[in-house]
Amino acid sequence: MSLPAPGWTALDIVAHLRSIGTEENRAGMARFGINIATALGVGNTDLRPLARKLKRNHERSLALWTSGIREARMLAAFTGEPKKITIEECRSWADDFDSWEVVDTVSDLFVDTPFWRTLIEEFAVDEREFVRRTAFAMLAWAAVHLKEEPDATFLSYLPLIEVHAGDQRNFVRKAVNWALRQIGSDR
Repeated sequence: MSLPAPGWTALDIVAHLRSIGTEENRAGMARFGINIATALGVGNTDLRPLARKLKRNHERSLALWTSGIREARMLAAFTGEPKKITIEECRSWADDFDSWEVVDTVSDLFVDTPFWRTLIEEFAVDEREFVRRTAFAMLAWAAVHLKEEPDATFLSYLPLIEVHAGDQRNFVRKAVNWALRQIGSDR
């Protein structure tokens, strides 16, 4: 197989991922609470440079997501196009969330969409643990990346943070805390 390039298909990428994954990496992921049910054992230190070589491609990111493979889904988030992904596609991806790591990575893509506020509102009231986590991971990323957004936008989310600060689920509670810290430190 040739070197990774923007012209690679989702199938080319998955074949490459299968060739470089290791059981050692899978074991390491499991120690960090990452769901490894579909993991091939390719770490983010390999995925991020690969994503830079592949470049952004909306249709390919959708195909990568559909594969169900952890690493392919991470690459879908890294190479997705926030101006092309639809709100329906975001909701569909959220239906598949099963790991804090995927949520936090995809949230970084979702926060760059024109409808990020709508997603935060919807996901915050969703009872599913990883979907609710997405709302607060998005809020944290927004505080970091959306420097032009007025402080009032983030202050308006403080009541939402307060409502969910008592969520007993660890992954939600940590994301709520993360959002609050980012709003406090990056605004």
